Formats: sequence, structure tokens, C-alpha cells
Amino acid sequence: MATLSLVELTQQVLQREQALRLLRVQGSAGAFLLSHLRAAHPGPILVITPSSSRAERFAADLRTFAGGANLRIFPRYDTPPFDRFSPHPGIEARRMSLLYGLLAADATQPLTMIAPWSALLRRVPARSELRSRVTHLVRGMTVDRDALLDVLIAAGYHHSSLVEELGEVASRGGILDLYPPHLDQPVRLEFDFDEIGSLRHFDPASQRSNEELQAVVAIPPRAYRLPHEPGELLQTVREMGRAQGVPESDIYALTESLARRHLPPGIENLEALLHEQLETVFDYLPPSTLVVVDDPEAGRTRGRQYMDEVLQGHARARADDRIVCDPLALYLTDDTAWDAVCERAPVLIDPLGVVDAAAGETQVSISALDHRDLRRELKEQRGSGRALEPLCVRLERWQEQSQRVRVVCPSLSTAERMQDILRDYGHELPIRRWEDDPERGQLEVTVGSLSEGFELPLEDLVLLTEQDIFGARLQRRVIRSLRRGQAIDRLAQIQEGDYLVHAEHGIGTYGGLVQLSVAGIRQELLLLHYGKGDKLYLPISRLGQVQRYLGADGPPSALDRMGGQGWVRIKRKVKRAVRDMAEALLAVVAARQLLSGRAYPPPDASYEEFEAAFPYEDTPDQRRATEDVLADLQREQPMDRLISGDVGFGKTEIACRAAYLVTAAGRQVAFLVPTTVLCQQHLQTLRERFADTAVNVVALSRLSSPKDAREVREGLAAGRIDIVIGTHRLLSKDIHFRNLGLLIIDEEHRFGVAHKERLKQLRKLIDVLTLSATPIPRTLHMALAGMRDLSVIGTAPPDRMAIRTQVCRLSDEIVREAIQRERRRGGQIFVVHNRIETIGEFAEYLRGVVPEAQIRVAHGQIPSRELEDVMLRFIARDFDVLLCTAIIESGLDIPNVNTILIHRADQFGLAQLYQLRGRVGRSDRRAYAYLFLPPHGHLTDDARRRMEAIQDLSELGSGFRLAMDDLELRGAGNVLGADQSGHVAAVGYDLYMEMLEQAMAELRGKGLEETLEPEIRLPLPALFPESYAPDVNQRLVLYKQLSSARSNEELAAIRDDLLDRFGALPTEAQNLMEVIRLKIRCRQVGIEAVEVAGGALVLRVSEHARIDPKQLVRILHQPDTPVRVTPDHRIHLKLRKPEDALAEAFGLLELLAPDAEGAAAASEPSNSPSPGDTA
Repeated sequence: MATLSLVELTQQVLQREQALRLLRVQGSAGAFLLSHLRAAHPGPILVITPSSSRAERFAADLRTFAGGANLRIFPRYDTPPFDRFSPHPGIEARRMSLLYGLLAADATQPLTMIAPWSALLRRVPARSELRSRVTHLVRGMTVDRDALLDVLIAAGYHHSSLVEELGEVASRGGILDLYPPHLDQPVRLEFDFDEIGSLRHFDPASQRSNEELQAVVAIPPRAYRLPHEPGELLQTVREMGRAQGVPESDIYALTESLARRHLPPGIENLEALLHEQLETVFDYLPPSTLVVVDDPEAGRTRGRQYMDEVLQGHARARADDRIVCDPLALYLTDDTAWDAVCERAPVLIDPLGVVDAAAGETQVSISALDHRDLRRELKEQRGSGRALEPLCVRLERWQEQSQRVRVVCPSLSTAERMQDILRDYGHELPIRRWEDDPERGQLEVTVGSLSEGFELPLEDLVLLTEQDIFGARLQRRVIRSLRRGQAIDRLAQIQEGDYLVHAEHGIGTYGGLVQLSVAGIRQELLLLHYGKGDKLYLPISRLGQVQRYLGADGPPSALDRMGGQGWVRIKRKVKRAVRDMAEALLAVVAARQLLSGRAYPPPDASYEEFEAAFPYEDTPDQRRATEDVLADLQREQPMDRLISGDVGFGKTEIACRAAYLVTAAGRQVAFLVPTTVLCQQHLQTLRERFADTAVNVVALSRLSSPKDAREVREGLAAGRIDIVIGTHRLLSKDIHFRNLGLLIIDEEHRFGVAHKERLKQLRKLIDVLTLSATPIPRTLHMALAGMRDLSVIGTAPPDRMAIRTQVCRLSDEIVREAIQRERRRGGQIFVVHNRIETIGEFAEYLRGVVPEAQIRVAHGQIPSRELEDVMLRFIARDFDVLLCTAIIESGLDIPNVNTILIHRADQFGLAQLYQLRGRVGRSDRRAYAYLFLPPHGHLTDDARRRMEAIQDLSELGSGFRLAMDDLELRGAGNVLGADQSGHVAAVGYDLYMEMLEQAMAELRGKGLEETLEPEIRLPLPALFPESYAPDVNQRLVLYKQLSSARSNEELAAIRDDLLDRFGALPTEAQNLMEVIRLKIRCRQVGIEAVEVAGGALVLRVSEHARIDPKQLVRILHQPDTPVRVTPDHRIHLKLRKPEDALAEAFGLLELLAPDAEGAAAASEPSNSPSPGDTA
């Protein structure tokens, strides 16, 4: 055994002839050493870790030390072996991407692949098969677009209308979009007949192209494909099923599905039948690959555990009569995998350092130790006056030893906070860039992302992280920004029969886009159905007047009548109510300015230590909300702020920080919650959060014994209690605080009228912070800016894995498997059955299917105390399965519940399904949602749409956008109050928001101009042909975008987008662009309508038109003028040919507009110096 310098160690690794074990390498020192090996080794590197979470941490550390170039994680499947579910397509795509990367790698390819043991045990397609399934595309090559589309779909690409995710393909006209798994952005092919004329990347969020490409490789996004002729496969499946004793009905169902080329969930369990040969990942590794094993003993233990899971999963699948391949046909044994590793003389990173002379390997002592002793000492010191004293002692010792010491913080803000805290202890540490080499004897703070620190003697280097000092930190997921155009995006999801609101005619139902011939000219119009059979055919240029109807209480009670007075009265009433509410809000703001309260001192070092102990890096939203609250507390006026964000988004942490600041100033905090269940949950959370402080946290609810309740009352009156968490009991007259400074209210809208009145009085006396788990629309947030103090937290919680959702017919087998799967991993299950009359029968059914499970029932007709007792026992894990109605509330957070079964899911609304499904998946475990349909019978079209949408409830999915609209309406109702919710329902959310924005602007003295919506009726086809934009919803969105354009610049941007996404504009589309340009010019000049009637171009002039009267008189007095004016405010221009109407309209507007320069710019197509010249 030897001790080497870093340079010598690197050389020994490169020249090794047998396995090399590095002893006592702890913390992130393994990633540090590997970064130096990466710089010296020219070929690929495979790092094998014990688990997926360790792979993520190792990759993050290595990116910090060596940069992220060509560093990728080879993921394991996110489902257990032989599961009924299929793995997530994105994971399958990432695996295929890396296999192709290895296939294409040569001896000098600096690819670094990090893989958990379990990912390597699954067999993969043979290299020859993968090569044969790769499609090479080059600019200028000749290929039939439809044939290429068929090839890509057969390879596993999912055919969709819009490409946003890995493994998707879409086609329209001469454009084909696809998202190969190994690329960071999707690719757009533009065809010139059968030749690829252009290849370019595009942004999946904006759908706009950017970088031009010469060539692209389309690799298959999944490991398997169905054969073109499935007869042999079907026969093999039948024989295997009969050999395994599977019922004929199940065999028939599976073979029928495969014959229709439909891939049933869990098809991966038959993958050995879909390949001539399977290989291993080790077969793909080039000979020059350096294999590094992180913590080999833990890895081997995990490998053996995983093989046990494989065998158990196979046994369960056979017991459930599912046809599956033999385990060894799909998986390597852990011993086989270890032998493959040992053949490559691996580098073994060993954290323990137990020397084994007979191991047949070279052993080198590194002694890079982590900071576990420091962490223990700091934990023991917490709660004292100087919590970081042990750290300071070590800093001084390291400085004396001329060590290079760095404190690594994840962001600049946390680095500055660390600097402030250590300054309070007498240490002035400068903030240096990560790229700068630390000097000997220098203590410094730097910004970087490391999972753990370490002390490395051979480099005289000490790295410390925030988690070494303040405790474990957790990483937040990176979320792609959501592409939400609010009202425009809502129209993208609309279906026939959905409700729309027309600003002038009221609420009707959408009848689709219909093409009609008007005077021999083909036009596309939006059809709206109204009451009593009325129909409105709306020109697409006037879609700006239409919004999707959104009402918190569901659909409207009745459709409006066209031409009726009902809609006019409703609009007038709502407008008056909105104005009254805006005035009341303004009065409240003015009154609060006159109140005086307690201004708290700014945060000090002890507050910063408390904040730093939060185990997550703040999201930008959370940081802003914290700053808002702290600023409120430092003002003289009492705080009244609402923080909105889903469960787990960090609202409670902000409340804790506010509470700490208030208690540090010697005042008390009351935390008011609507239920006993939430009281217990918050008590547990706050006691954990304040554990290392002197703050005394207690609870007061009906669960408190008389003795405890008396002690709490006395403690509050005497000032011995700092924070009390309680239900409405806290508002009782016998509760007296010695020095109450802050009231925190959770879900205020769930309290009764009397309690709300009491809260209204308290708001005048103390600081109030309200928390809401219902999202609030950004539009409402912006409209109320300055009127109501709102902070919105929209960033998802950390490590939240996507919920696997399966829609299926109710069957005993699936119910049993779902419940037993969760019970095996120590979890609990929600079962939702929304009919109280039959919930008892369903409980007996569940007990018959899963007799091992302990099942309790909860619904709204159970007495409240009994209901709360059931919920508290469920939280305490006294039983496995909670069978309930849809009462599982939004505020409830039970991380141990990660499976939900929803019976008769077809009877729930989309937002309700979204919220129910959101009750699970609140930890770092994979969560499952089963949406059960009746065993027999057909679904309604509406129910089928909801089932499809709920499976698309991803962050970028259309279902997510629809569900969020409905949930935000509830949030808007909570903010606006019950009275205003009725008005929102009367006119729809979007029109209500327009009215609110108008009222707010008027009260602020900034009245909004009424927007003119000119109507253009000209005898020329102006539309997007189906051959150009085949998807009707895409056309609707494009029409909406065009009709909403307010300037030529906006129109030009839309035109560029169309050319990019759909190709060259056909004549009808060019006409449409010109019609919209004319509409923009008419709006500028003040023309209400343009049409052709009686052989003349007719302009209807508005009351506020900006026409030059002198110019009009001059035109009218010209001899033989083709222009005349009628008393009904119409200007007539005689036409020789109707097809000249568009050019003549631009020419006439150019002459009439007072801004000649702007008019000239708008009239380029016309080139007509005077009316009639083109006629």
C-alpha cells in the first residue's frame, strides 16, 4: 500500500494493469479525484454508483470540479422489475441516447457516463440492431416525407401535433419536426418537394427555429419495436402464455393488442421476444473505457438486492397471470456484472479503507476524510449563544497549518449570508470565484454546488459546504418554464361544446371552425351556438372578442340569447360591482396607511443562522416572498400579506422566518389553522424547525387535555410561550396574549363568518400573514398590485418525481397489486369512492380483495371529531388504506401516501382529478395514480377527453394548463371573496379581469382606452387551409394570435413564426395577413368596418375617428371623384373590380389619415396616390 501525490496517482491509474483501490475517499473527494483523471484520460469513463441518488450527487459534484461537457447519467427504469407499468418514455429515451453515444464513441471520446448498478443489470438491444435502426438525415438528401414519418413512428417516435418532449414527431405541410433523444433541442426539417431543403434546431417552448444544421442523426427513442409482420410474435406469446398457465381470455387480450400494433403497459416484460439478441451495456464500452466504481461494497450489496427484486417481481407477475419473459433473459445477475467490471481493471473508490492483502489489486491510501466529526460537534453546539464555535476553532487550526480552505455555497446570496455570519464570529472571509485557485493559509467563500466537503492532505485542500455547517441540504429540480399565453393557450385546448364568451353577445358554446362560401369566396369562421337555437358565425379576424369561459362553479346555468338585453344587464351589473370592490380596496389601503404598529429591527446574524439551517436552496419566488415579509415587518404600518403556493412550495418556511424575527424581538406568534389535523402537522413541522433555538412552540386544539389547555392559556398570558398553533379555539375570548405581535393564518377562506370578522378586527392591531395552498392567477396578482399585498410562489418543490398515472377498467387484480405494491414498501394508500351511499359496500369489496390491508372509511357525513380522529390515526400510520370521498383537502400533506386509487374517475372534473392526484407524490418516492373506469360500458366523449388529459398532466401538458385554470379560479375566488365569485361566474374570468383592470386604472387616474375591433369583410379568401395547418386547434390559436395583434411589428413576428413552423404561406394565408394588417391600420385611424357593397368599398367611421377632415373635403371636391360620404358616417369608394378592394382600402386610409408617414408605411401594397387609380 502506498501514498502518492495527485500527479503520481493519475499516472498510476493510467498505467495500471490490475484493479486499483483508493482507500478512505469520502465526501465529494471521489468526484474531485475523478476530475483530474478526466483531464488526463482521453477516452470514455464509466462511473458506477450504488444508487440513482448517489449518481445524481456524484454527477453534480463532478460538474462543479470539471465542468459538465459530455457528462451524462445512464438512468435505471423508474418502475420495479416486471411491473404492470411501463417506464417513463423520457427515461427510455435517455438510455437509448447514451447507448448511441457509446456506439459512436472512439478511443479519444471524452464521454463520462455515470450509472447506478441497477441500470446496468438490464439487458439492452444488440449493437448491430441499434446501428440498423438509426436514421441519418442530411440537408439536400432526397427522401419521401411520409415514408420518413412512417420509419420514425415504427422506430418508436410518438406522433403528436406539437413536438415538445423527447421522442416526439409532428408533420404539417412541408415541415417535419422531431426530437431525437440525444439532442438538447428538437429538429425541424423543411422539405422542398422530396428534398430536405433546411435542417435547423428549434426551441420547444416558443417553437421558433434557431441554429441551422448540415445533418442530424435520428436514433430510436425506445429499445424495442414491433415486427412488421407480427404473426410469429403472436404465436410465441400464445405458446408462452399457455405454458405459464395464463387464462385464454388474457392471452387473447394481449395478442389482440399486439396485432393492432398497440403497446400495452408493461410490454418491456416481453422485450426478449422483440429482439433477435440482447446484449449488455458492458458490450458497448470501447476498449479504452476507464471504469470507476464508487463505494464498491455498497454497490455490490445493492446489486444483490436488485436481483432479489427482479425474482420477486417475476414471481408476482406469474401469480397475477401476466405473460412475462424469464428473468435472466432480461437481466444480468450481479455476479455476472461484477465479473464484467473486473475484466476492465477498474478504479475502486473505497470510503472505508479496509486493507485486504489477498484481493489481487493495488491499494493506495488517500485519506480524504469528510467532516462528520465537525457536523456532530456543530449539532451538539446548536441552541447555544455561539453555535458555530467548533467551526471557528477548525478554521483557525487549518489557517495555522497553511491549508487552502474554501467554504462552498450554492449561490451568491448564500455566500454573502455565510460571509455575514462568519464576520459575526470575527472571521473576515473574502468571496472568490470558483475558477481561482485558493492560496495556502487563505480562508475564503466561493460559489459552487457540492454535496459534501472533505479534507485532502495530499493537496493541502479543505472544502466545506453549507450542509457540513448547517445540516443536510436537498437539491431542487430544474423545471422548464411553462409556455402559457393565458387566454390564447386556453383556446388551444378547447373542444366542440365547450363554453365561450363573446364580449358583445355573451356566453355560447363552441361549434368548431366551419368553412362557408360567402358570395363565392371561401371563408373560415368560428361557430357559436346561443340560446333558442341562435347561431353566430364569427369572422376569424374578430376572434379577439372571444375568450374561453372560465367559471369557478362550473358551466353557466344558461346560454345567452343573441340580441337579448340579459347580457347587457349582466355586464352593467358586474361592472358596477367591480368598481365598488376596487373603491373598497382603495379605501382599505388608505386606512392602513394611517395605522401605526410595531416596526421590527432588520435581520441579524442569529436570524441568518436560522435561515441558513433551512435544508433547501431558496427558489427565486421564495426569496422574493421572504424579502416582502421582512420588509413589511420593518415598517410602521401593520402587515397584511397573502402568500399563495401549493403544498410543499415553501410557504411554511417563510412563516417560520417571520415568526423567528418576531419572537427574537420578544413578541408572541399565533398560528391559526382550520382543522385539528393541520394543527398537528404544523406543530410537528415547527418543532423540528425551531429545535435548535430557544423558541417555545405549543399547540391548542380539541386534542389538548384540560390540563394542557390550561397551561397553554396561562403560558400565553404570562409570555412563557413564544409560538402557539391552534384552531379557531385561539379566537376564543378566554385566550389572552401577553404581547402578541404576529398572526399567521392558514387557509383563511375555510373559516366561518364570525371568525373572519374577528380576524378583520385583529388586522388593525397586529401584523397578519395569510397562507393559501390554492394557486392565484398572475393576472389577478398584477391587477391588484398596490391594492392587496400578494406574494405568489410558483416553483415546484424539490425531488418531486412525476406521478405515474394509469387509466384502467376496475379489476380485482389491479386493485390488489396497487395496494400490495405500496404496502410492501411501507407506504399508505388513498382510495377515493365519491358516493357515501355505497362507500360501505366498496369497503367490503376492498377487504375481500386485499384482506391483509387495514382499511378505514372517511367521508363528510361522519361527525367532525370522528373524522379528524380517523385522519390523525392515518397520519400516525395506524392503518394502511384510507377509503374516502373527495374530502382529502388541498392543505393535507402526508409524504408516506404515494398511491391513490380513484373509483369511477370518469365522474370527476379535470381540476378535481388533478387535485386528488396531487395528494400523492409528496416525497422523493415514485407515486402511482390509478383512475378506475367501470368494468363494462362506454365512456361519454367528455369523460374520455378528461381521461386523456389527466394522463397529460405533466408540467408542459395541456391537461396541466386546463387544470391550473380551474384551480386558479378557486384561488381568485378566495382573494376576491364570495360576492365577486358570483360576478366571475356571470361573465367568465377573462372578461371579469378586463373589467377589473379598467376599474383599477380609472381609480389610479390612468384610464384605459376602449379598444376598437374593426370588422373586415372583403371578397377574397383569407384563411389557413387545412393542408397548411391540419390541426384545428392549432389553426384556432393562430387565428387568435393574429386577431390579437396590435401593431405591424407583432404581425411581422407572427409571420416569421408561421414561415418557420409551417413553411411558405399559401395565397389564402397571405390574404389573411394583409386583412389583419388592414385591421391594424383601421384601428389606428378609427374605422369600425370595411366591406364591399353595391360595387363600392365602404368604410364605417367611428365617433372618435382620427381622419383629416380637410383632406376628406379636398377629395370630395375633386371632379369625377369616386368617393362619397353618407349621413350614417360611411365613406363609399366606387370600385371597378371587387378584387381591388384590399389595395384601394390601404390607399384611401393613406389619404385620410392625419399621420401621412405612418399611413404610407401601412399602405405599401397599394402604391395608389389617389382613390380610384387602381380601379
